[in-house]
Amino acid sequence: MKQDLFNSIAAGNLPLLAINLFPARDIPDRAIRLGTCLTYRCAAVSRDVTYDQWTALLANIAQLAKLCAQPHAAKIFRSIGVRRPRTVVIDLAREYAYAWDVAESNGLVLSAAEVLRVTRTRPVNDQLAAEFRALADTYRLVLQAMAPANGNALFRWLSESASVHIAQAQAVQAAI
Repeated sequence: MKQDLFNSIAAGNLPLLAINLFPARDIPDRAIRLGTCLTYRCAAVSRDVTYDQWTALLANIAQLAKLCAQPHAAKIFRSIGVRRPRTVVIDLAREYAYAWDVAESNGLVLSAAEVLRVTRTRPVNDQLAAEFRALADTYRLVLQAMAPANGNALFRWLSESASVHIAQAQAVQAAI
């Protein structure tokens, strides 16, 4: 299973996997569930901005996973001490799935087709460090859009994810 997943990600199919994994989530419009928002201040959040930020986050993760699956990235990872570069890709795939779940648990219904469209329209950047930085920046933008309470699980996950990807960018940059 992991080899098939890796090969699929290397071919750029992580968003397509999402459509298969989350078919019920493939809602064509910008639907956001109404109701109580417990983890962020709904009144302070533009629903379109939140939707767009989560879509961008998923597109960034997908693009980075594809880039990390390329042979030149494996060489960079090995040079900084990563013994199994494929685990970086698999971890990004898990992060992608987890981000879907976090968005949904916070009342946001995303469209897998829209994520796929955004992923395909993003410019291709072979600069691994820049892509890790871009992902960290996207996490920060989601954090700002969601405005979660300081210290709650959503705040910790978003801020820690941004920190991890900044550290990865710095490690990769040092290896180049």
